[in-house]
Amino acid sequence: MKNSKICHVTSVHNWNDIRIFKKQCISLAKIFDDVSLVAPNAPEGIVDGVHVWGVNFPDIKNRKKRFFKLRKLIIQKAIDVDADIYQFHDPELLPFAKKLKKLGKKVIYDSHENVPATILTKDWLRYDWVKKILSKGYNKFEKSITKKCDAIISVLPNITNSFKHPLSETIYNYPIIESSQLLSKSYNDDEIFNIVYHGGLTKQRGIKEICLAINQLDRKNCKLHLMGAWESNEFENECMNIIEDKSKVINYGLLSFEECQLILKQGHLGLVLLHHSPNYLYSLPIKLYEYIINGMAVIMSDIPFWKEEFASVARFSDPFDTKNVVSLMENIIDNFEQNKSKIVEFQNLIISNQSWAGEEKKLVTFYKKIISKS
Repeated sequence: MKNSKICHVTSVHNWNDIRIFKKQCISLAKIFDDVSLVAPNAPEGIVDGVHVWGVNFPDIKNRKKRFFKLRKLIIQKAIDVDADIYQFHDPELLPFAKKLKKLGKKVIYDSHENVPATILTKDWLRYDWVKKILSKGYNKFEKSITKKCDAIISVLPNITNSFKHPLSETIYNYPIIESSQLLSKSYNDDEIFNIVYHGGLTKQRGIKEICLAINQLDRKNCKLHLMGAWESNEFENECMNIIEDKSKVINYGLLSFEECQLILKQGHLGLVLLHHSPNYLYSLPIKLYEYIINGMAVIMSDIPFWKEEFASVARFSDPFDTKNVVSLMENIIDNFEQNKSKIVEFQNLIISNQSWAGEEKKLVTFYKKIISKS
């Protein structure tokens, strides 16, 4: 088993993506002798036991060029690696599953999200009727082509089960965490109260509503920290123009994992005010876990699944009700010390039942099962 050659492949994600590289690739490299990752613009070499292979592609943000050119280059590089098992991390790579199967390879598809539901939220598709047709068509294509894959992995049971594949596993995107990393925060009125958002800075993730709430929050000692890539320059300007007092916001843009961790350690309140989009209705946002690990209070959208899963630790609001969001922020600021026990309880739950350590074992066991099947 140790001699099986494994290759993870992505044409969309950064090479050091948390789920792909830091969790799955590094975890597999602890057990198997030869684990590779093929990704755009990756620095070639061995990183943390993983053979990293890059395809130079300056136009990574150009959707058309990526679809028609990059994915072919990525697949060719992956074929050159000559692995026994390939794990695809992007829907646009699925058409190449058949090609790898003809070469005698095993193919795993890792569905990071409910893609048919995600299509319904794409702003670059102008008309709703187009979104519905594409969503339905993609769903039919996805379910048909993945039947030929050797296995399916996904992040939530409802996504995994939708494939109806005989060999599948849910590998939750839980955080990499040890008890020594858990932080307990205190706050008093003469400090800066740091409010944090970490993730994609897009319309669907409620960034405009966050900026509206911060603009209305009449507390001089509060500061919003925005970490992530903006969906467009236009949307960034729109959001930043909402804030009348520019000193209230630090707009970092896209940061490294390590840089983000340093800012999270200083945070007091984390925001997860995503819209009620189909793709978010049954999701476990990794940012919530990051906030809690770092001792922060949390305000989330009032998505029913989230209200059930995180009732013990988070506050909930309609993301568009900025008046209520502001009210929750003020309550948390005024009662931060009283709410610390809820945060500590959820931290203990993460350590005991919702950390990557358990998912790593599941992933390795699943790979051994795939390898054992002739």
